[in-house]
Amino acid sequence: MSRSKVTRSAPVIVKLVDGQAQYLFNVTTFRNKTVTKIEVQDPTGQGLVKAPDSSTLADTSLVTQSYINLVSAINTTDNVIQLYPTSRFMPSIGTEIGAGLSNYNEVELSGIQNLDIQNSYISFPDASVVTGVTGKSILVMVWYDDRPVASSN
Repeated sequence: MSRSKVTRSAPVIVKLVDGQAQYLFNVTTFRNKTVTKIEVQDPTGQGLVKAPDSSTLADTSLVTQSYINLVSAINTTDNVIQLYPTSRFMPSIGTEIGAGLSNYNEVELSGIQNLDIQNSYISFPDASVVTGVTGKSILVMVWYDDRPVASSN
């Protein structure tokens, strides 16, 4: 009997709050799964203006001022894998700030390291830019395999 790998995606909806600089993902959907790709949905050029919960997506110009901090589920003492500019995850084709970024090289997540998406987060170094965001959100799509992290292919 042959086993095939099934890749799925699920959203992480980050609700923005005026003046709040850090947003923990706080979702358990991806526990014991192999995360393969993360995309931040850029409303510019994507034609996507609402998250699945009907909240309005935040402007590209705001989202590009944040960072995604990916956390490892394996190493608990030093669990920060990498701090990435959120724009690295935005495959936009629009014309506004941050859109169609020339530095967009999809961040490939090999699955060798288990990501603790629940404790990963988005942060804004300058909390003063997070204003007038009531009812807006950032939509992060996480692609994952149904195989456990410990398995090797």
